[in-house]
Amino acid sequence: MYPHSLRGTWLVIERLFILGIDDKEVNCLITVKEGRRNLFEKLLSKGADINVVTKDHRNAAHICAMYSDKEMLDAIIARNRDLLRRPAGVSSSILEDCQPHLQLPIHLACERHSKKAYFIVRRILEIYEQQVLECDGDGSLPVHLALKAGNVSQAELLLSHHTHQQSTSRDGAGDTLLHLACRSGSMDAIRVAIAAGCDDANMQNAVGRTALHEVAYLGDPNLLKVMFKLHANANVLDKDDKTPVHVAAERGFTSIVEQLIDKFGGSIRARTRDGSTLLHIAACSGHTSTALAFLKRDCGSSQGYSAFGEPLVSTDPYVRNGTVL
Repeated sequence: MYPHSLRGTWLVIERLFILGIDDKEVNCLITVKEGRRNLFEKLLSKGADINVVTKDHRNAAHICAMYSDKEMLDAIIARNRDLLRRPAGVSSSILEDCQPHLQLPIHLACERHSKKAYFIVRRILEIYEQQVLECDGDGSLPVHLALKAGNVSQAELLLSHHTHQQSTSRDGAGDTLLHLACRSGSMDAIRVAIAAGCDDANMQNAVGRTALHEVAYLGDPNLLKVMFKLHANANVLDKDDKTPVHVAAERGFTSIVEQLIDKFGGSIRARTRDGSTLLHIAACSGHTSTALAFLKRDCGSSQGYSAFGEPLVSTDPYVRNGTVL
């Protein structure tokens, strides 16, 4: 028989039963999820174990960080604040060949898309301030997760503690705060990252991309202006030998491509690892207008050569008689 405190959320209770928790503990975790503080405390007074965990070791604090609010967290802290310090994640016994992805409650709150999560993060920091420097199983700090989720206010809150250590940090993929902020497309996130001191737009992540690569991928002209002020280099190569100009060409952002060439000094002759020119990339990606823009930038048409140093005759399979196919 399903617990009455669930109030009809049958799918959740079925999942918890699958995880192997008995009825009393199911009731306990459900009241946390639903934010029913009075019922939660009543269950504890009747002997429910606050330390109960799911098969991936998530306890009441993890569930609260994912679904509930600060008031529920206060009730958990009053009983056992140490729950905030216990990592949990997907067990390798559930996902074979997969290492556990361990996270503290603060990591889960930073990933959550809810205003309630801000107050949960703030409350956790009041008790365990050092958790701003705790990495999860993927090597991400709470601030990295907040920026990835677009939680700018949480990122700003986190960066008010141990600012330098966080602003110089990288996540497991080698991304800086500026990488993550630019990838999110949020001007506010970028301002927060820069204000914290993460303002080197030419730092490369694990695959060689810079913040300018991320902006070129998005094609946002306002973000591009910020990159210009940060003296971003448009000729940095990633591991595929792509510059930000290649990235913008592949996306068909003609205006961004032109600005990267004219204002940032991006090379129009650079080739990727497989030998592709900007014209090849734009044409292969189906962006005719961008490809035509490259044709117009002919540095030597009188000699019959394009801006790529290639003959304008049909040696290029994507161009015939000066026309992009």
